[in-house]
Amino acid sequence: MAQIVYDTIGGVSLALRKGTPDRHVAKSCLLTEEFAPCRSSLPKLKFDLIIDAGGYIGTAAIWFALNYPDARILTIEPSQANFEILLENIHPFPNITALNKAIVARSRKVDLMDRGTGDWGFSIVEQPRDNPSPESLHLIDGITLDELIYDADTGGVDILKLDIEGGEKEVFDFPGYWARNTRLIVAELHNRITLGCSQSFEIACAHMEKLPASGGEKVFAVNQALI
Repeated sequence: MAQIVYDTIGGVSLALRKGTPDRHVAKSCLLTEEFAPCRSSLPKLKFDLIIDAGGYIGTAAIWFALNYPDARILTIEPSQANFEILLENIHPFPNITALNKAIVARSRKVDLMDRGTGDWGFSIVEQPRDNPSPESLHLIDGITLDELIYDADTGGVDILKLDIEGGEKEVFDFPGYWARNTRLIVAELHNRITLGCSQSFEIACAHMEKLPASGGEKVFAVNQALI
C-alpha cells in the first residue's frame, strides 16, 4: 500500500497516495475547468441523478457534489485499492454514494486487469491494445447503467461521466434505456485500449448534440430532447 498523505486541493481535504497519479487527477478535477461544459450546458437538473463511472479516488464526484449540491451522485470504481481512498475522500459529502463495481453492458463478474499504466489505468478489457498480456488483479461484480437507473428510481440521468479505460466500447455497443434517458454524457474515449470506442460512441449517441472538443480525449454530448 502506497504511503498516504493529506492535502487540500481546491478547498477540499483529500487523501492522496505517494507515487501515484492521485494528485494529478485531483488537480485536474478540482483546479481546472475539465468539467465546465457540464455546468454551462446543464445549469439545472431534471432527474437529480449524476453517475460517475470510473470514480478513481472520488475527485470527479466531489466536483459534481460541489457544483450540483442537490443531486444524488453515484460513483462507481472497480479497483478495491482505489475504492478505499475514494471512500475516505467522499466521506464529507453525504450526497455521494460509492459502489465497488464495474460498469458493463451485461451483468456478470469480470476480471479487473492491470495494464501496467498505474492505478488510474485498470480496465476490464481482457486484451487491451496497449498491453496484450495484462495482469489480473481481482474479480469484481459488473453492473449496468440501466440497473443503476432502476435502483435509483429516477427515470433518467442528468449527467453520465464515463471514464472506464476502454470498457466504454462495450457500453456504447449495447445502448439500453440509459442511452435515451441521459441528458448529458461526458466520456473519455480510449481507442488506444479498445479499437472502435469513438465509432461506438458516435452510433450510440447519434441522437445527441456533440459539443466542441475541449482537448484531450473527453467528448461531451447533450440530449436536446431532455433539456
